[in-house]
Amino acid sequence: MEEPGGAGSGPPAAPRRGLLADASLSAVLAGLITVVVSCSGPLLVVLAAAAAGRLTDAQTASWVWAACVGSGVTCAVLSWWTRMPVITAFSTPGAAVLVGSLGDYTYPEAVGAFLVSGVLMALTGLTGVFGQIMRRVPPGIVAAMLAGVLFSFGVDLFAALDGAPLPVLAALATYLAVKQRSPRYAVAWALVAAVLATAVAPGLHAPSVAVGLTLPVFTAPEFTVSAVVGLAVPLAVVTMASQNAPGLGVLAACGYRPNDRLLITATGLASTALAPLGGHAVNLAAITAAISTGEESHRDPDRRYVAGLACGVFYLLVKRRRCGPRRPVRGPAAPPHRRHRRGGPPRHVLQQPRAGGGGRTGPGRGGGHLPHHRFRRHPRRHRLRVLGPGPGPGDTPGPERPTRPERPGRPGRPERPRRPGHSR
Repeated sequence: MEEPGGAGSGPPAAPRRGLLADASLSAVLAGLITVVVSCSGPLLVVLAAAAAGRLTDAQTASWVWAACVGSGVTCAVLSWWTRMPVITAFSTPGAAVLVGSLGDYTYPEAVGAFLVSGVLMALTGLTGVFGQIMRRVPPGIVAAMLAGVLFSFGVDLFAALDGAPLPVLAALATYLAVKQRSPRYAVAWALVAAVLATAVAPGLHAPSVAVGLTLPVFTAPEFTVSAVVGLAVPLAVVTMASQNAPGLGVLAACGYRPNDRLLITATGLASTALAPLGGHAVNLAAITAAISTGEESHRDPDRRYVAGLACGVFYLLVKRRRCGPRRPVRGPAAPPHRRHRRGGPPRHVLQQPRAGGGGRTGPGRGGGHLPHHRFRRHPRRHRLRVLGPGPGPGDTPGPERPTRPERPGRPGRPERPRRPGHSR
């Protein structure tokens, strides 16, 4: 990123290009893979923490909703503002801390601890102390710290050979083959190969789930000294050390100069705002950030911010859905005028009566195949009017309706001749 110079210090900075000019398929795929990785492994730690805290299904869904919303909004806004691939996520080490300690507190106390933790992280970023500490650390140590985080992530791939050898080998072979010809799409093709291999592998049991919209649940926080000391402080320290520090290191290793005050403060404020809805912490991503910040996203570093935008959009799409056990859904009862008689056509379907008659239709009287209605023609507007249900298919037709006698003409005036086929 070029810093804008002062007046007379040099040529003016080049204007920013539009999003459509910078967009690329590889960057969008990088953002999609980032979200898939975040919602596959780290999300299981959040669900384990929710189970340890004995949360209800609604509270767990609200927790996931808050985590995805915080990650999506901060990804999209910060990437657009800084023109860097800023990848944020929910704190996986923080959720691991909650697995062992969340059961000792009530859920409102935990929400209060989440809020205090977010305030601590926002104040740490606002003062700039964390950035000063990170700038004093040698780059080699930052690179080694990043390698240590990614090393365990790569070793786990081979640890999964015992349980699912076919998807692992298919993904690894596809990645190595595509890496030689198209490095930017190697991760995407490896993901496709793993999904296809998992689909055809024996022993796969897909449970029946119902998909619906997720609604956040507001919980009033309770502040206690024990929850602040036992949850808020460890959560803030673990998130800053295990997530934000490697996240800044990933951006620095890819040639960017991130504004630590802006990034840490924004994620801390997002954590504070989403704490009453269950979000425990939003921070800079470390493992998943390497997918969107490297050359696999795009060769031009100035166009990789599109991966951050795509990541934010996919996070927001994920937060709208929740899964649960499928239940039979019964629709509302049909209105009476749309219910069909058993063994016959619907009663609301009208048929034309026989020509030249205004009597009742029935068996042997012509006028169509529906003997359920009787009709008469309006004398002026010439339209059909339903008088009510007539006899059913098995009923005996009633007596013929008597016809109206002819009205004599007015006295003193001759009777006018009528046209053929005319009736009153």
